[in-house]
Amino acid sequence: MSDSPFSVTAKHDMTSKEYADAYFNLQDKGYRLQCVSGYEEGSAIKFAAVWKKEIGSPLASFHQLTGAEYQEKYNFYDGQGFKLTFINAFRAQGKIWYSAIWEKKDGPDVKGFHGMTSQEYNDKYVSMKNSGYRLRCVSGVDGGNQAYFAGIWEKTSGPSLATHHMMTSADYQEKFNDYGGKGYRLSHLQAFVADGKDYYAAIWEKNAGPAQWAHHRLSEPNYQTMVLNYFYQGFTIEQTCAYTLNGKTTFAARWSPGKFSVTEIKKISDKVDAFLKKHELPGLTMAIAKDEKLVFARGYGYADTEKNLLMGPQHIGRIASVSKPITAVAILLLAEKFPTKITLNSKVFGSGSIFGSDYGTKDLSANEKAIQVDNLLEHTAGGNVWDNNDVQNQSNASPQAKEDPVSYDPMFQYPGMSHSELITSVIDDRDPDYPPGKLFAYSNFGYCVLGRIVEKISGESYSSWVKNNVLKPCGITQMTIAKNDLADKKPNEFVLYGQDGEKPYGSDCTRMDSHGGWLAAPIDLVRFAVRVDGKPGKPDIINAASFAAMTSSTSYATNPVNTARYGKGWTLTNGGFQHGGDLPGMKCKLAVRNDGFTYAILVNSRVIDKDTKGAFSSDFDSLISNLISEIGSWPEYDLF
Repeated sequence: MSDSPFSVTAKHDMTSKEYADAYFNLQDKGYRLQCVSGYEEGSAIKFAAVWKKEIGSPLASFHQLTGAEYQEKYNFYDGQGFKLTFINAFRAQGKIWYSAIWEKKDGPDVKGFHGMTSQEYNDKYVSMKNSGYRLRCVSGVDGGNQAYFAGIWEKTSGPSLATHHMMTSADYQEKFNDYGGKGYRLSHLQAFVADGKDYYAAIWEKNAGPAQWAHHRLSEPNYQTMVLNYFYQGFTIEQTCAYTLNGKTTFAARWSPGKFSVTEIKKISDKVDAFLKKHELPGLTMAIAKDEKLVFARGYGYADTEKNLLMGPQHIGRIASVSKPITAVAILLLAEKFPTKITLNSKVFGSGSIFGSDYGTKDLSANEKAIQVDNLLEHTAGGNVWDNNDVQNQSNASPQAKEDPVSYDPMFQYPGMSHSELITSVIDDRDPDYPPGKLFAYSNFGYCVLGRIVEKISGESYSSWVKNNVLKPCGITQMTIAKNDLADKKPNEFVLYGQDGEKPYGSDCTRMDSHGGWLAAPIDLVRFAVRVDGKPGKPDIINAASFAAMTSSTSYATNPVNTARYGKGWTLTNGGFQHGGDLPGMKCKLAVRNDGFTYAILVNSRVIDKDTKGAFSSDFDSLISNLISEIGSWPEYDLF
């Protein structure tokens, strides 16, 4: 399992007790400690570690030893047939501490030394090499007035080694690039701080192993992002090292790829990076499933440019109208659970309807009384006067609509109105200019009404019912309704960036809840989609009849006015279905294809297409589809 991301787990920000608890918990699950790194955070001592799921001989591990305690343990375990395999020296609370791992095994002789100055370490390296020993591990630590080093040597032969123990950040990066070009692979990396500067100790071996990825000077949030970015590409983390630089926790780590071709991964990265550069976008996050298995997810660019936060698969953002499929599934589930209260043919307004006299202060028109639930789902309820366009300029708008002085999307008008006040206003003042089912006119307002139907039938708030009955059964826990202001964004929510004068934080997302208010990560959108796709791999949360209704268009079947081939919450496409969404500062798409692929993509800016900027919408819509067609082979594992 060494090439599977599931065989390795990494944890950080652990207190001594939390680390000990994790150690024994993971040991019980078959994981073996690979490395442990201590560091100081504020006045507290914290730990970061990597475990691998594998069978092996007994281990002995200690994570906070003084120099004297370490030497005592070394002597004891050496006498018991254990061999030292890892050592990390770190400075915290004004003292030097050691973390170490011993393994009980036969094999070549192993020797460990610590407390060496740089010159003493150099001398030891030469003498041990002359005696037939190879360096396996090296760690540096700030001793107050100079750096001290600890190392492990093994008496064995092997491929050519290259090792350096006091490299600056620039030195280390140069060596990494140089040795990589000469066929060397990084086998060990540790970082430490001395005199307020970060230094790196590393070992390279010349062998023909797989390509490697390594990063250093990662902030804590960016380290977490990189761990997730690599996990969802099928990589395994080999080693991590935490240190405190300029008062902040910082990480260096290395990864090895798994079953997904490095060439194919690079092809994806190159195309996404080119797309971001072409359209001057800060960041993008995406997820791809094949045959209902999550095979790839990653963030590119930045979630927050001012804070230099990288984008990752864990980041959530506004999904705008991709909220509509979620609302549609909620309605279908309500019809399954409460068939005596709601069907797709239920009337919405007026006597004997779902709402009765809840909304409106005037007598309802015949068109308003005729509106059914399926009309709202398919955007054929309100004609031009309910849609999201300026109907005064639409060629098919009725004279009534063209004369309407208030002809823009009501969901973006009347700031300060509650849902109830807004619906009453529209019912009183915007009589549908076509009978229900006779004209397709994409309507945010119609989906606002559907959200209130969820509340009426369920007796709960829209978001609460959806979270418990739609999202939770799909395994989704972090989706929520967006707040309106940047200051109120969620911890994992990426920042929106306006272009061409757009103001991303001017939308009333709270009121947009059921038509455009959700926050989500692409992984969760795909997780939702594969549970409503009618396929046998993962059990759907809706029944077969609901799926059939969701992917059909009543209005198109009876009268081809639904030119968009819009089903119930989705645009129908060649045996598949999809939905897009965009608002100032973002664009989103969720697609279920007929070839087994499902994907979601989110960007944290958008371009109003101009000749000088290129065809942003076209490039956005085709980006992942083009990638899917160009990738020769996808891995078989399921990263869900």
